[in-house]
Amino acid sequence: MKIVIVCGDGAIRGGYVAGVFFALKKYCPKIWNLVTDFTASSSSVGGLFYEEGFKDENPGKKLWTQDFADPNFINLSNFFKGGKVYDIDYLVDTIFKKNNPCDISLIHKSKSGYYFPLIDYDSGNTVIFNNRGLTKKQTGVEYSLIEPKQIYEYIRAATAVPILYDSTVQIGKRRFIDAGIRMPYFINEHLFKNHKKIIISTNNPFKSSDGLACRFSGDLFQYLGPLVGAHLKSGYYEEIAKKSEKFQELKDSINYTKKSQNTFYVYPKEKLGGIFDNSEETLKKNFEQGEKDLIEQIEQLEKFI
Repeated sequence: MKIVIVCGDGAIRGGYVAGVFFALKKYCPKIWNLVTDFTASSSSVGGLFYEEGFKDENPGKKLWTQDFADPNFINLSNFFKGGKVYDIDYLVDTIFKKNNPCDISLIHKSKSGYYFPLIDYDSGNTVIFNNRGLTKKQTGVEYSLIEPKQIYEYIRAATAVPILYDSTVQIGKRRFIDAGIRMPYFINEHLFKNHKKIIISTNNPFKSSDGLACRFSGDLFQYLGPLVGAHLKSGYYEEIAKKSEKFQELKDSINYTKKSQNTFYVYPKEKLGGIFDNSEETLKKNFEQGEKDLIEQIEQLEKFI
């Protein structure tokens, strides 16, 4: 049997995904050991690498409930000072790399498959990085091999969301940004047609969401550009403005595949904390909500497997 776990984006709400992982490993070790592949988008990419890079000594709970509460990481007041609301450089260089360095050799030796998307800033292509030897290229999408020495730069790029971070990340000779604006999940039916899928979402995938915030901020940066401190191509802000439409297409697809006997969903039964709230209280609540939602579905999950 093959199982792929699909992790959605969610910025600071990614602690929910970490909570699901924590509970799955603790209460369903037999199922966890059957997982052959993982896909992640945006904030979930860092969590995915740290699951593998620490093995049994995983610091996930501490990271998502304590370390990420650092005010140097998220500070909304920086937006009005021309600074970064999400200081991704501090997150990667200090919280991850300096304070919680992972064993990159474990990631390199991993038998699990890893897939995550980034956007090539200059070409506009979506690049799916993976460790399964896929290097094909087609219109608008290409596959590229993961280079273990670039792990921290992948995490940086995967969280380099336009507007909040608004910079590109150099990896080799190419510049990348977060692909969450166009691909909040990576689900490839061709690659995983023989897999059972466990989809972990930080939003309810079966309800419509309000896209006014995306529309307003995307349009603002697209049309006013330098006047509001925009640093990227206007097309990427347009994608943010249309993200809710893209997400609705994905939801429709998920709703369709919900009928499949090969797909299982874990998503918040209660609303998670805000994307700018990294207080310890909110971080702990998001993490524990992930644990709770998984635990309440253990019986259904076991039947599914």
